[in-house]
Amino acid sequence: MVEPVNHQVGKLLAEFNKLRPTSLGGSSDPNAAENWLLDMDSMLEPMECNTFQRVMLATFMLRGAAKIWRRSVKDVQTEPLDWARFQKLFLEKYVTKSARDRKHQEFMNLVQENLIVSEYKERFTALSQYRPEQISTDVTKAKKFIRGLKTYIRLRLAPFQIRSYIEAVSKALSIEKEDEDIQVTRGQMGRTRQLPQQFQVRQDPNKRQIVPTSFGQLSYRPVRQQWQAMRPVNSQLGQQATRPPALAQNNQFVPRGVQPPPVRPQGQRHRHMGRFTLLLQKIHL
Repeated sequence: MVEPVNHQVGKLLAEFNKLRPTSLGGSSDPNAAENWLLDMDSMLEPMECNTFQRVMLATFMLRGAAKIWRRSVKDVQTEPLDWARFQKLFLEKYVTKSARDRKHQEFMNLVQENLIVSEYKERFTALSQYRPEQISTDVTKAKKFIRGLKTYIRLRLAPFQIRSYIEAVSKALSIEKEDEDIQVTRGQMGRTRQLPQQFQVRQDPNKRQIVPTSFGQLSYRPVRQQWQAMRPVNSQLGQQATRPPALAQNNQFVPRGVQPPPVRPQGQRHRHMGRFTLLLQKIHL
């Protein structure tokens, strides 16, 4: 006599069928079998069902030789078959040992490296079915996932008491998104144009000047260079006047750099004026 399906199982079946799962008819193609198992694991993961109910739902999708294989496994099982054990036996049936060993090692060495979190999650899910005993519980699966994340994400997750794989993935995605937003903001600040000259701050020449060069950045430089540029220019020399003009011997100001005319001694000046007077007298005569 077939036992009636209780209300909880019927509800799970209805929810599972809405996802439109594919069936497996015992194909000898290992890739097809591997992909089917991967699809089952992805569909069953968000559903609120325990590890034994996952096996029950996946078994409903087996056809032909695959269904016969499942019955043979059930006949030799003394204890209920959980999902991790089902995955292991399924892969032993449809995937060669050498391929399984290679996938085992890939899963053990899996780290995020240059992958984004979503890509790392996809790779983690694909390889996790080859080592189901290592992640038999949701907590161990979450810990294995976190260990392979990038260092900065893993450190940000350390304060949290993460108890599920879904929570670990969700928080890792959020941290990655926050980091991307910060990088974008820094890039926009770096491209901000420099402020015009008239908005730069001027201070006393004996102090250091604080000049805003770009948004959020300050440059410290002496004001002496600016003060020198503002000094008056000597129109005769075409140079900046750093000191007052020199005083010549005849009490007349002479620009620096210009040689003053020679000053004759007092006696020579009188003799010169005497000769000039005689010359004028001769002209009038």
